[in-house]
Amino acid sequence: MQESKKEIILHFSLAAIFTAVIQVIWLIKGGVPLTNYVQLIIGFTLGSMILDLDHLVYWYFLYPDKEESIQGKNFLKERKFKQALALIGENHKTHNSLVFHHIYFQLVLVLVSFFIFLSTGNMLGKSLVLFMNFHLLIDQWKDYKNPIHLKNWLFARVNFTLSDQGVRIFLGTMTFVFLILFYLIIQ
Repeated sequence: MQESKKEIILHFSLAAIFTAVIQVIWLIKGGVPLTNYVQLIIGFTLGSMILDLDHLVYWYFLYPDKEESIQGKNFLKERKFKQALALIGENHKTHNSLVFHHIYFQLVLVLVSFFIFLSTGNMLGKSLVLFMNFHLLIDQWKDYKNPIHLKNWLFARVNFTLSDQGVRIFLGTMTFVFLILFYLIIQ
């Protein structure tokens, strides 16, 4: 199976499981407005996909003159979306200098997430940032088995990196943060 299809299936299936768990908890708890269910599904869909726009930023803005970028942009211009997706799947491991898949973005996302969770009752915003955090966690834990690759994209464009033990602690901390957000969304 194509790498891009595997990636999409992994993200959507895990996010769908979390969405179902949240909805079952809400059903058991009762009193949750129907609009929250709809907004959760919209947030799950957008939050699971939006960070992969990074690859388009890579093609159009970061490396627009690379052969792969030119080919990808041509696929999109010709509406050959399957070929563009396949190209991303073939090359996404070489896309190390991404905007959203980066430690600084993740730290800002965590701060924004807590701000949204603690200052608004809007379920769409909460579910969007919850699943954006989840997307990054999935990518990080998936690449954890190849720590060199994980460090290459997580710490791209910065003058430091973490040891393997530091990466484990970072991933554990980000997982704990996600679980806090998960707890807050079911309340």
